[in-house]
Amino acid sequence: MKPKTITVILPQFNHRAYLYEAVQGIINQTYPHWELLIMNDEPGLDLSWYELLDKRIHVYHAGKRKGQAVRLNEGIELAESDYIAIHDCDDVSIPQRFELSVKYIQGYDALYGDGIIMLKDGIQKYVSSNKPSLETLKTDSFGCFGSTFIKTDLAKKTPFRPMKYGNDWVWWIRIMKQNPMVVRLPLPLYFIRYFTSNYRINPVNKFQAIKARIYKKIRLWELKKIIKVEL
Repeated sequence: MKPKTITVILPQFNHRAYLYEAVQGIINQTYPHWELLIMNDEPGLDLSWYELLDKRIHVYHAGKRKGQAVRLNEGIELAESDYIAIHDCDDVSIPQRFELSVKYIQGYDALYGDGIIMLKDGIQKYVSSNKPSLETLKTDSFGCFGSTFIKTDLAKKTPFRPMKYGNDWVWWIRIMKQNPMVVRLPLPLYFIRYFTSNYRINPVNKFQAIKARIYKKIRLWELKKIIKVEL
């Protein structure tokens, strides 16, 4: 039987210090039938040399800044695989992520798992994702968006909306409104680097933590209005 294929879509902007570790985590996967699309959203930055690391890696450069949602949509359109795996450029997948995802998605349309937060001082925190339902999405996103594993045809007909905050939340609402079969795999498939984003609350950096809380409250208020419409 022909093995299932995976397209990994990895948008990159202003995180090249962590990109190599993210890419190496994909190269180290125990499941070999994947391709990696690095969607570089940083004009003027040449990342072509990443293609030298593995023939399954392909880099696409932006002529101008487009944003994460647009770059994700572009990657999805390029995919000709059975499944799509979402990946942030500053995070790391466990080596068995793809192998487990291919095995346990059978009979389902999409899968996601739990994650482990990595803080700057070396502290790690387990994050359990929420149950896959529209009722859950009324108040919060599922959780570890970077562990998303979905059938390519479903992803292609459900593009991301270009938003500054909450891309994953609104996207999952649009997915779930199509009544797909979605399963949560209660294993830590993904390491989340929290201290590298201005939009995540970082308890180590107090200034950044205050800034993130204010920003999150503003964007959450705006996002709630969008979610009411989407639901």
